[in-house]
Amino acid sequence: MCAIVGLIRKPRREFQKPQAELAREMLAKLQHRGPDGTGILEIDNVVLGHNRLSIIGIDNGQQPISSARVDVVVNGEFYRYEEVKTNWLPSYKWTTSTDSEILIPLYEQFGIDRALAMLDGEFAFILHDRKAKKIFAARDRFGVKPLAYRETESGIELASEVKAFSGPRSWNLDALCTGLAMHYQNLKDTIVEGISNVLPGHYLEIDTETGRVVREKCWWRPLWPPLKSPMAIEGASAMFKDLFSDAVKARMRSDARWCVSLSGGVDSSAVLGFASKISNIPLDSFTVSFPDAGDLAWNELAIARRTAKALGSRLYEVEMPATKMLELLEDSIVAGEGFAVNGHVSCKHALAKAVHDAGFKSMLVGEGADECLLGYSHLKVDQFADDQLASSLMVGTETPCGDLLMPERFKSIGPLPSFLKAKLSTGKKLEALVRDDFREVFRKHALARQSSMLKKFMDGGSSRAEKTMGAWLATAFPTYICKVLGDSQEMSSSVEARLPFLDRKLFEVTTTFPLEFKCSRSLEKLVLREASRGIVPDEVRLRPKQPFQAPPMSWFLSEKQWASFIDICCSSRTQIFDTIALRDEVMRVKREEPLDIQAACEPMFMLAASFAILDRKMMVT
Repeated sequence: MCAIVGLIRKPRREFQKPQAELAREMLAKLQHRGPDGTGILEIDNVVLGHNRLSIIGIDNGQQPISSARVDVVVNGEFYRYEEVKTNWLPSYKWTTSTDSEILIPLYEQFGIDRALAMLDGEFAFILHDRKAKKIFAARDRFGVKPLAYRETESGIELASEVKAFSGPRSWNLDALCTGLAMHYQNLKDTIVEGISNVLPGHYLEIDTETGRVVREKCWWRPLWPPLKSPMAIEGASAMFKDLFSDAVKARMRSDARWCVSLSGGVDSSAVLGFASKISNIPLDSFTVSFPDAGDLAWNELAIARRTAKALGSRLYEVEMPATKMLELLEDSIVAGEGFAVNGHVSCKHALAKAVHDAGFKSMLVGEGADECLLGYSHLKVDQFADDQLASSLMVGTETPCGDLLMPERFKSIGPLPSFLKAKLSTGKKLEALVRDDFREVFRKHALARQSSMLKKFMDGGSSRAEKTMGAWLATAFPTYICKVLGDSQEMSSSVEARLPFLDRKLFEVTTTFPLEFKCSRSLEKLVLREASRGIVPDEVRLRPKQPFQAPPMSWFLSEKQWASFIDICCSSRTQIFDTIALRDEVMRVKREEPLDIQAACEPMFMLAASFAILDRKMMVT
């Protein structure tokens, strides 16, 4: 929805320039997140800033928003805000028509912890309590919306993206080495040294008198009850249907044009189906197609067309040949501020631009369904510990292949989840291409702090599938799906994504469903498929999961075009790879290896390309 920044100056200290001017410069670097207006509020040693993407309360929703006691800037959406106003805040005198303003009276009446528990949505915010001389900087439950911060001798800076922070930028070695070793850096780390993330489901408390962080508190984490209540699938699907319909309806509330992202899977089709049933006008949807891939599994255009037609939706098609994926790679990696393993990062970038260019500001998406309903194939593999099942399910970037990189660093978490085995097998191959003089640094920093965070999240589950999902919610989901592939790509084109499957009520209720309604040996997400009966065409309702991945670029790029990709892989200023070995290996795989091996090697090469792009574009000496 927006960009937010905050500055808290320490006593008798100064930032490198006047703090309001610094805030304005930070916001200028985040103009893509909010092109509809900029607001800055300076009170003593505190500055709050906001770039607005106007979706709710278009005419009077400028931020920062203030009361006699509190100032706030909010990025994202609070859903069902009108119900909150009516049921909990009937006497409050509103100054805007936006959802963001409910944060002020909720905080003033109930305090920060209860206010956060009452909020439903994807959000990050900075709240300044002038009376208590405190700042609260918080993120939503799953970390859909980003918020980073830096502590310096001058004070504390907060911003929606790393690129907003001024001054020299150098690699966070833990994030760099862990990102190359297993794709996902530590949840607390950004790629830049000295800049950290506010953790999902946490808030910072900052003392404005001292300009220091007092504490970082967890206000939510995923929990799955150990004993599930006995119930029939009919009752569970009816309950799910009501809750999901309400979640979709809440995310349809907008004063600006919105659309739906559609693939060939049941998740996005359910979003479109339920939204179409609620809406009294035909809806617009967008899909990505891969013309190079023809009728291969990656290309879901044909089924997306049939689904859109059955649901009466006008479908916009975004074609992504391999040449376009390569063309957009640098822009998408810089937007994502992290490591990618597949050309789908370029596809998400192009999709968001197409949505923006067609005049839409928000988009309902199917992401979060597999987190809510334990739908990933690798969860089945872990739950049922069946090698035959694993060989039939694990495909693409989820497939472990060969030795693992330093698996001993995860001993404390118990059995290693299958998706992490896949990542560590890629990391092992990539380590062989690291320069000899950097290998000791690589092994020191890679995976150094991952296990404690994983264990904290995994302890919330009782079954193997739930524990693995806990690990997923501590790694892949917030750092990659939400950040690199999600919010960063969407907001690079001023588009807000809305995720009905991560509705607070819906997620909490589904944790009480029996495991077999979600993760089973046969068709996954049974409760969603039953709830969608008569709403989603059976062709897609009963279709097994197909992850959103682009076909390997090496399959379709010419040797000359592939050489351009190799040039990107070897273009970093910081030399951590043996460039000759890397160049030779990337070309050898295309020339000599069969297609399945090329596909298996793509994540390794994409990690190398991501590093080189970020090193050139993001690191400032």
